[in-house]
Amino acid sequence: MQQLLHTANTLLKKGKYQAAIDVLIGEEHLFEKEANTEELQQYYISIAENYYYLAQYQTALDYYATAEKLHQAKITSPNITALAELYNNIGACLGELGAYRDRMKYYHQALDLLINALGETHPDLILYYNNLGYAYHEKGDYGKSLFYYEKALEIGKVALEGKEFKALIYNNIGNVYSTKGDFDNALAHHQKALVLWEKENVQDKVALAYNNLGYDCRHKGDAEIAFNHYEKALKIWQALLGEQHPKIITTYINMSNCLGYMQQYETQFAYNQKALKLSLQINNEQAISRAYYSLGTYYLSQKNYQAAISNYQAALTVCISIKGAYHPDTTNRYNFIAKCYAEQKQWQAALQYYQKSLYSIAPNFDIADISQNPPLQAYPSALRLLAALAGKADTAFAIFTATQNKSYLKIAHATYVFAAHIINQIRQTYKAEGSKLNLAKKGYAIYEQAITVCWHLYQTTKAEGYIHDAFYFSEQNKALVLLAGVKEAEARNKVNIPSQTLAQLQELRLELNFFDKQIQQEKYKNNPNEQRVLQLQSERFDVQQTHEKLLQSIHQNYPEYYQLKLNTKEVQISQLQQQLAANTVLLNYFTSNHHYYVLFIHPQKIAMHQIAKSETLVQAVQHLLPAIQQLRVKQYCTYAHQLYQALIAPFIAVLPAIKKLVLILDQALLKIPFEALLCSPNTQKITKIQFSQLDYLLLHFQTIYQYSATLYFNGLNNKTKHKSPDALLGIAPVHYQKLPDLVYSQQQVENVQNLFEEKQLHTKLLLNQQANVVNVLANIHQYKYVLVAAHGILDTNKLALSGIVLSEKGQRANEENGSKLYMSDTYNLNLSANLVVLSCCDSGIGPLSTGEGMMAINRGFMYSGAKNMVFTLYKVFDKEAATLVENLFRKILAGQSYAEAMQASKKIMVQQNCFPKMWAAFLLLGCDE
Repeated sequence: MQQLLHTANTLLKKGKYQAAIDVLIGEEHLFEKEANTEELQQYYISIAENYYYLAQYQTALDYYATAEKLHQAKITSPNITALAELYNNIGACLGELGAYRDRMKYYHQALDLLINALGETHPDLILYYNNLGYAYHEKGDYGKSLFYYEKALEIGKVALEGKEFKALIYNNIGNVYSTKGDFDNALAHHQKALVLWEKENVQDKVALAYNNLGYDCRHKGDAEIAFNHYEKALKIWQALLGEQHPKIITTYINMSNCLGYMQQYETQFAYNQKALKLSLQINNEQAISRAYYSLGTYYLSQKNYQAAISNYQAALTVCISIKGAYHPDTTNRYNFIAKCYAEQKQWQAALQYYQKSLYSIAPNFDIADISQNPPLQAYPSALRLLAALAGKADTAFAIFTATQNKSYLKIAHATYVFAAHIINQIRQTYKAEGSKLNLAKKGYAIYEQAITVCWHLYQTTKAEGYIHDAFYFSEQNKALVLLAGVKEAEARNKVNIPSQTLAQLQELRLELNFFDKQIQQEKYKNNPNEQRVLQLQSERFDVQQTHEKLLQSIHQNYPEYYQLKLNTKEVQISQLQQQLAANTVLLNYFTSNHHYYVLFIHPQKIAMHQIAKSETLVQAVQHLLPAIQQLRVKQYCTYAHQLYQALIAPFIAVLPAIKKLVLILDQALLKIPFEALLCSPNTQKITKIQFSQLDYLLLHFQTIYQYSATLYFNGLNNKTKHKSPDALLGIAPVHYQKLPDLVYSQQQVENVQNLFEEKQLHTKLLLNQQANVVNVLANIHQYKYVLVAAHGILDTNKLALSGIVLSEKGQRANEENGSKLYMSDTYNLNLSANLVVLSCCDSGIGPLSTGEGMMAINRGFMYSGAKNMVFTLYKVFDKEAATLVENLFRKILAGQSYAEAMQASKKIMVQQNCFPKMWAAFLLLGCDE
């Protein structure tokens, strides 16, 4: 009998479930003959376990129930561990059959049994905590889910080392983060699980990890990589399970979704049909619901709305039958039915389904009254709720557009306000920057429509409250990730955290950065080693976990640090008005698909303007910078005046005494050097033009740029204490092995040094071989003024490998390209600088991240604590850059503000008849302290 059970267990471990059943079925008489109740019970459990893995859940449950009855009838001195395991397995079957409440009851019974017998921290509890985590995830309660998973990890620090359960918990935590939309965090957990399972050679679980990695990558927009992961999962599962299994069906559905992203619609449809056919054959309700849902998505992409609605309705019916009316998956199916009606302009039907969707996630409000939204509170399934709110608001606004019924405009406004709060709620739960950036992209469409609604309400009511609301929406879509980094840097400087703890935190961040660079360098090779990448990601994950635990400890021990760090609330217009000087205007721009919105803020006046994105204006925005760079004088003069007339003139005419502009730009406008705009049209012949006679915006206004009004206000109110209040650090490698020498860069930093020394102020220069990565990292955090005169390298295809090229000497051992200060390095500089001048090419230009801004070299310096920055929008001339920067510091040391000094330095070049290419690249970013 023992040999029989052993043989079956061996087959089970090999994934040969049917063979194990064939060995066991019909042999119960052997156990009954010996009257060994416990062995007979184990016999039924073994059969049930194999049926479970074959996805025959009702049959498995029947055998488990027989084992439970046998226990109740005949076992007088129960094995608590075995009984808990039995309850756990019954719960698992019930969950697969959709009996979620009964599943939870059995899981808690199992856990209570073991806690009473073994205590709360015994390693045997790990599985049970994990299963409760899974059950709460299915229920949509992600907070409790993570609580139980973390509990399992905490008690299993030693017991789980190198074992597959540790990988399972990491995998399941990753699943929770995936559901929450925190895909970067999910990816890290799933990668770690994959590495651990591969070491244990648990093929079924290796396939599971690849499946989950595919899900993460698809939702990050990497459909081809996702499809490759799914193919690997499918191949393993087909070998282990055959074709008729829910895991195979799920994989086909996932692959079809990738094919839809890649617009391979015929193949997508074939995979969907295959998935539906298989799910109906095995009669698995969850698989059936998913297959219908996936088919609905296919038909929606083809604008076959009738077929889409039919499939979504079928998916909804099955989903409600197994998961209930109040479940995130139910919400999702309502959302897509509503979307089908909305795209057909059947607005009322769409609104009704969006209301049902809201009701399915937050039932305590009036479903029939479309003017009502759920109460503002924390919602576990916030992403699904957000989709419903956005859809409802968009639909209400579409009805207003068609009918001019203002009641729908107000419904849209209230719903967008609610949606913005939910986005904030979601953002608070994300840890990974990549996930926050993806959320910002999702938020853009909501904020764009919300601001448009505010404009219409302002036009009809003239109530300034709608300007305040528009400003709030605009600020929610500007550089919030950067703001969080800035606030964290400030918190570290303000709170008295022990230096040893800060040093440990910094070391962990540097280690994470090291792994990030190694991973990127491997990925960008012609033939990247996938296994090496996975191993590096696994090692990085371990460091990240240590970093997270240290941060949690700091948060607990220094609550002031935690509060300061989280204080990222957007500035109010009234607060800005109190800070702005009488001769200063802040112009906050927001770019929508069809308009530019401009919020005009002055101490005595606010206003809101809408500017149509005409073809002429869009062309001017796109081509001004290339015209400057390529010395196309005629096009430059035309575009520069057109942009002034559209983007500046309407506002400045209101208050002619304005001397200073604070510009909060957005999207493509971030690439415009506003000081080079022309306030008057050029009247000279292009062939004889005198550039000194052009009417530049520069001549009329001091100009300072910032990525958000909140960052600007924060800079004004953050009084940093500098360790060396008047010190300058100058950095100039000068000579390069593979790039042109910058012969004027040494003269630039030495001339600036002389200006400081004339004032008897401390300076330090790192020149030639001394200007290497090691020396820069060792010194840069100590100085109020930092000047870097070097090559900036921007690679938009390999952004992570962009940076500032320093000396080849002094590079770290075992590090490729150690002469470069990478963009990722700049996020860990821990600066106390009041002004950083990057006299480098392309130091402020890069890919635009919707909702966050320019992903450029200068960003990391701001993140690390630099209060003000000078950066460049394109490749600059060595000699002219040296002249401009020297004049800039001369004016600063003469007592001028940074904005005054920048204006004066550029005016000198204008007087020398320099075309804007020589001076317009340099912009001042910050608060102008």
